[in-house]
Amino acid sequence: MVPFLTDNGYSPSQAGFVMSAVFGFAILGQPIVGSLSDRMNSPRWIITVAMAAAAAGAVILPQAVGVYGIVVAIALLYSLTANSLPAVLDAWIMARRRHNPGVSYGIARGFGSLGFALAALVFGAIANRFGIPIVFLFYAGLAVGVAILALLMPRPVASESLPVPQPGRSSSKRHLLEGLQAAATNGPYIALLVATYVAFLGFRAAMTFLPLLLSSVGGTVADVGVAHSIAAVSEAPLLFLSGALIRRVRGPKLIAGVLLLMAVRLFVYSLLGSPGAILILQVSHGITFGIFLAAVVDYIDVIAPEDHRSLFQAIAPSVFFGLGSVAGSWLGGVGIETFSLQWVYRTAGLLALVGALIVIVFNGRRRTTRGAVVPERS
Repeated sequence: MVPFLTDNGYSPSQAGFVMSAVFGFAILGQPIVGSLSDRMNSPRWIITVAMAAAAAGAVILPQAVGVYGIVVAIALLYSLTANSLPAVLDAWIMARRRHNPGVSYGIARGFGSLGFALAALVFGAIANRFGIPIVFLFYAGLAVGVAILALLMPRPVASESLPVPQPGRSSSKRHLLEGLQAAATNGPYIALLVATYVAFLGFRAAMTFLPLLLSSVGGTVADVGVAHSIAAVSEAPLLFLSGALIRRVRGPKLIAGVLLLMAVRLFVYSLLGSPGAILILQVSHGITFGIFLAAVVDYIDVIAPEDHRSLFQAIAPSVFFGLGSVAGSWLGGVGIETFSLQWVYRTAGLLALVGALIVIVFNGRRRTTRGAVVPERS
């Protein structure tokens, strides 16, 4: 999206605003979609409708790129649909794992990383040869395929479902309000949200403008595809192994350690002067994002109340992917125009370090039991 917009005459700050819109409306979309999934137990239909809508937006975008208002509107549509689905998928995987302990969240999401790696590699090469607009048409075709596959998925088994609503049971609105209240009064959860938000202010700015960083050192659009492919490939094996790692080092300690590594990674970007060096550094994405994602999802599943697990899983990415990405993408564009690309990446590293310190200070001396967090005995 960023090189597509800048190639069509938009400034980095305008491109950053569009990316902020993508992440911003997911702040509303993810909790609402997550609460609907908790209440209705219908992830198949939610995924199908959302992906069909995202496909329609992708078809329209290349034709309407000259009208900034339409570009922003399509970004909002994508945000409220496809970009609001990860928490639904995460909660569905975790529900299946409770029914069948042999299911691994890391393996399930690892296959997603492999798919992303293949798509990034292929689409980067296609965009480099035929132009970026064709990528949006390919995305639309894949989105329709995902919508159909989701519709064909079997219904959840009884042990994965929420209780069937009974007369007198709280309404959907009441259920959402109860879940939001539970989240607001869960101290470890709030500390996690603050820490991940701060870290993702910098991380999202860095990742949003990675194409510009590559271009500044002589990279091409194909290099952008390779960079994303390397990052996704590096996620897969670590996600596959994340279950074993989380059983040994779980919760706040693992999350804080990953954020410290993320700080180092983001700062090092500012020191590199060639596309090859940046591509090599992309290998660290598996540790700094893949393990981060698995650790956060596992920790939330432990501390969230049973009736609101999907909502808790949805609020978290709304905060760090949503709020953090909104501010990070926009401020990153402003920072580039005001200071420099290198300044943005160094500031990003500092913010990830602050996030790690928040986790260590507020959650580092706690141990968890499912649905609650209690202080460790001395």
